[in-house]
Amino acid sequence: MFSSIMKIGNVSSFSELIIKYGFPRISILSPVIVLVELLCGLFLVLNIYPKETTVITIVLLIAFTFAFSYAHFFNDIQDCGCFG
Repeated sequence: MFSSIMKIGNVSSFSELIIKYGFPRISILSPVIVLVELLCGLFLVLNIYPKETTVITIVLLIAFTFAFSYAHFFNDIQDCGCFG
């Protein structure tokens, strides 16, 4: 939740980071990504739909890991941008 709160204040820089990652078409979804990240954290803390939220969180974690790995090895990104 902390990382999504940090990104909410500056969604445009998160969008720019997604472009640097090599995914310019996905950058338009940066506000949605931040919102989903925040909602997953809230749902887990409040125990709302815990199984479904856990699955979504794991899928996001895998997607973020692959995206950062791609950006690190092919676009020389050193900072994951996890905290805005």
